[in-house]
Amino acid sequence: MPAKVHPGTRAYGGRWYHRCGMTRSLHPRTQVRLLLAASLALVTLAACKPGGEGTGRGTAGGGSVAAGQLAASVAVTEPVVGGGVVTVTVREGDAPVRGASVEVQGDMTHAGMVPVIAAAAEVEPGVYRAGPFGFSMAGDWIVTAEVETPDGRETTAEAFVTVAR
Repeated sequence: MPAKVHPGTRAYGGRWYHRCGMTRSLHPRTQVRLLLAASLALVTLAACKPGGEGTGRGTAGGGSVAAGQLAASVAVTEPVVGGGVVTVTVREGDAPVRGASVEVQGDMTHAGMVPVIAAAAEVEPGVYRAGPFGFSMAGDWIVTAEVETPDGRETTAEAFVTVAR
């Protein structure tokens, strides 16, 4: 006579909950609650990702945002610890904007780090540069440029950068 297999074991092979080691199915209300909890977790995770195009966030070291016809873009070259050059281009339509006040701020993507802040100087019409920027740590950074034109209009631009050691 073959050995008897207990319904609570994986060898039983009956319903899914028997194969998982359960002796009975979950109550329908519990099943709904688990499904809702899993759906909420997925929605929360999807909401945590960075925005795509059109949100003003660039990738691979460059990004731009337009406010009316005033537009700014950020590019980071040589992103290494202690260095890096941040170039901000400010334009109104096709014309460069001269005499703007440009402040650049670098924030790590995780909490608890002190931001790096620098003023960018105009190196040619419409082009402002802050460098060496002085990234304090290797990792992922968000570089934000805040621009104010001589007539008081403002715009911002962001770029996501990975800083190497």
